[in-house]
Amino acid sequence: MTDIEVFWQPGWTSCLGLKEFLSAREVDYISRDIANDPKAASRFTEIDGVRVPAVAKAGSWIPGADLGRVADFLGIAVEHRPALPVGVLVDRLCRVLATASRLTRQFPAQHLPCKLPNRDRSVLALANHIVEIAAGYLLVEAGSAFDAVVAGALPVRVLDREALDARFRAVVADLRQARPDAQREVGTFYGATSLHRVLERCTWHAAQHTRQLAFMLRRLGIEPERPLTAMDLDGLPVPQAVWDA
Repeated sequence: MTDIEVFWQPGWTSCLGLKEFLSAREVDYISRDIANDPKAASRFTEIDGVRVPAVAKAGSWIPGADLGRVADFLGIAVEHRPALPVGVLVDRLCRVLATASRLTRQFPAQHLPCKLPNRDRSVLALANHIVEIAAGYLLVEAGSAFDAVVAGALPVRVLDREALDARFRAVVADLRQARPDAQREVGTFYGATSLHRVLERCTWHAAQHTRQLAFMLRRLGIEPERPLTAMDLDGLPVPQAVWDA
């Protein structure tokens, strides 16, 4: 029996990406859903976990947000995957935000408070989260650490649709002015990395949630207006699935 444990919860993009990564490499693991299994939540506390996903093995554990570190921890051989150039990532992130803003405007007002599948988060809160992911990147570019709070990208308050639209435009404008020092080392909740990799993470994270907005529109029988395409996602390490099975 495997001694690898994966701690996760539904609706979290990094959790989905980690599980897909391990399954694609036929790595057996014990699934610990801390949102729906009290024993898993208790076990997560025992290993001193702070933020999912996390991977434990033989009495040790690491955050599961960086798949390269997970591969090293588990002894999995993987090929190095270069990130897209910084300019391309900034352009992609701006495109993602524009798409998320457009899709949010498509939701009938009465459906904005609707909760996402298996997650205590509304459609409107998800849209707020998307723009705050990009705003968090700008904080890191300005010198902040990419800690669990910044990475969590929770808005101080959930903006209504009109205010949110203005927030999207303002963050895109700031991104267009960005001149990142791509190789600068940044402290993160999963270890030191480059600003370039933080930008990549924020871009695919926002893109994955924007795919979920399109998913929610289709559930309502509404065809998304110009959703993200395969070309928009090309080269980004987004999970294959839009949502947990």
